[in-house]
Amino acid sequence: MGDTHLVSYENTDRLKHEVAFHNPDALNPDQMLNPILDEYFVFVEKARR
Repeated sequence: MGDTHLVSYENTDRLKHEVAFHNPDALNPDQMLNPILDEYFVFVEKARR
């Protein structure tokens, strides 16, 4: 059976770093992902204009 890790380990580490940056109070990482993705999608939408 193949590797089930869908995101590269490098990107996983980068995402964990972003979560820690946006999450100084050590809240649930899953809850912290939404604000990060919100910022990302705002950036992407502006960049595509």
